[in-house]
Amino acid sequence: MAKKNYRKELYKPEIADFFDAAESKLTKLKRKMEITIIGGAALVYQEYIQRSTHDIDLALARNAADFEKLFSDLGIEVNVRQVYTTVDLTGDDDTVKVYGGNSLTVYSANAEALIKMKLERFRDTDESDIIAVITIEDISYDRFKALVSEGLKDYIFNKTMYAISGAVIVERVYPDRANDFHAAFSRYLLS
Repeated sequence: MAKKNYRKELYKPEIADFFDAAESKLTKLKRKMEITIIGGAALVYQEYIQRSTHDIDLALARNAADFEKLFSDLGIEVNVRQVYTTVDLTGDDDTVKVYGGNSLTVYSANAEALIKMKLERFRDTDESDIIAVITIEDISYDRFKALVSEGLKDYIFNKTMYAISGAVIVERVYPDRANDFHAAFSRYLLS
């Protein structure tokens, strides 16, 4: 089976065009769908980052699997991801509606949820993505510290790595508060 030739770079206009095409197709089919975008597409579409993404990742929630099958012909790679996260990607507390048509509704993790999800995995571009969200949303040190605390409370994997991820961000964004952060999370940061 030949690999599909998808677009290499997606910025907000290309993602918006894709949603419009999906909306049109769903309307013709007389169907309605809800999806939740995550990862780079969520950051690009909400204009937290100016870099591109190469695909649209969907949380395994709402109509994600049906959406992936139905729209594989529109020239953009769509992937359904099983995400292990403390963020509720099916409810209103951690998500925000970013596109609303008559047939297609697109949700995304909100700013604070994006930060938590990025702290949980902390690979590749996650550090710069978190810093971009903090900068644009003007998230205070105290609020960031609370987000780390909330995330650690429910996080079931390596809590030390989660706290270290938070410490890296504090040292980059709030360097004058690093001692406070290390004291607050010393049980995770000291071996």
